Amino acid sequence: MTELHKGRPPATVNYTKQMPDFDLLMEEWPPAMEWALKEYSFPTPDIAMSTIDYASVMLSILGIPRHKNSNNKPVIEALHVMLTLYSDFREN
Repeated sequence: MTELHKGRPPATVNYTKQMPDFDLLMEEWPPAMEWALKEYSFPTPDIAMSTIDYASVMLSILGIPRHKNSNNKPVIEALHVMLTLYSDFREN
């Protein structure tokens, strides 16, 4: 059982920088944003840009900050917020 628990991810994540509150991110978007997404939609993954740049675009659209750092940890943390937000959204 100990070996099984060693491989599990931690129950909580400690971000290196302050991230937005999930309740704030779950709020309804203004009508102009809803219209823009219906009119233009999200960029598709086949767009000609790197994975990091694509992730940054998606994070910006969703209002999730990607803090500056010399490594990719801020992107990973921001993506964790995005995927947790998605999970919470699907449950509600």
